[in-house]
Amino acid sequence: MGSIIRNPDLANTLRIIAKKGSDAFYKGEIAQDIVRTVRETGGILTLDDLANYEVKLREPIRGEYKGFEIISAPPPSAGGIHMLQLLNILENYGLEELGHNTTESLHLWAESSRLMFADRDKYMADTDFVKVPIDGIVSKEYARELSNKINLKISNEEVGFGNPYKYESGNTTHLSIMDREGNMVAMTKTINNLFGSGVTVKGRGFLLNNEMDDFNAEIGKANSIEPGKRPLSNMTPTFVLKNGEAFLTLGSPGSSRIIPTVAQIISNIIDHNMNVQEAINAPRLFYRAGILTLEGNIDSNIITQLEKMGHKIDSKEYLDPYFGGVQCIILEKSGVIHGGADPRRDGQAIGY
Repeated sequence: MGSIIRNPDLANTLRIIAKKGSDAFYKGEIAQDIVRTVRETGGILTLDDLANYEVKLREPIRGEYKGFEIISAPPPSAGGIHMLQLLNILENYGLEELGHNTTESLHLWAESSRLMFADRDKYMADTDFVKVPIDGIVSKEYARELSNKINLKISNEEVGFGNPYKYESGNTTHLSIMDREGNMVAMTKTINNLFGSGVTVKGRGFLLNNEMDDFNAEIGKANSIEPGKRPLSNMTPTFVLKNGEAFLTLGSPGSSRIIPTVAQIISNIIDHNMNVQEAINAPRLFYRAGILTLEGNIDSNIITQLEKMGHKIDSKEYLDPYFGGVQCIILEKSGVIHGGADPRRDGQAIGY
């Protein structure tokens, strides 16, 4: 704390972009340096690759949870769709009555996550290349069908992906902003792994990402590599509206943990009436590949009961950065704004 890190190469890069615009990055001298660095380190990037890149503006995903409207990131991010799917499945159970982080509620979160990730791995990809059954995945009817697969007594590892078609009609940072009028920003940015590819563009002061590993390396899958295709991600920048008005803006880093993390924060606030910081600080869970990972502060008796139900438990410390770094703002009906920052990472809530 208090150290000053100077990056004059990046400062010069930003001056060039400010003066010459995006073409300086995608077609000009910066582009030449990017391509030169990549090719010198064994890559195959060309100037045409950068020159032909275009930003895609896509409609956000919209859904509803217990009367609250949720607006989140569309494909190729899996975040918005599958966060809504997870909440839709859980909506079929009384989380309020079951309590927060009880044996029953943790079991439901794990089993619902199992179903959600099976669909994510099967269907999610760049919608410019693959027909993704978005309406089916986020439909309430499909969620009810999936909820019928959950055994309330035991963990069911045999359950795989479903069929949403018949219902058709990671390193990362996040910031959230809200003003007194309810204008909201939710922005997630990623370079994938820590320090991305580990390659810095010579003389330019910035790292290159390693997002290519977000593709499925197998041929013939929805998320397989193709020219011009964008890889799947888990980023879940999200707005929540109450009675059509701004209520929450939130998001998180954390690779595939992002999706259930954002869903848990929304549930903590809506189902368990937590304030924004309580919702962020509450112990989290993550289920993937047959392992239920629990954050510290969960009662050992509950863990024992979950193991008897067939769950394989991996326990981590309380406030472990593994579980992301949520940045969340809530706007009360009175007009008071509360910001919450995650102590698991280096977030901070400020007002001005």
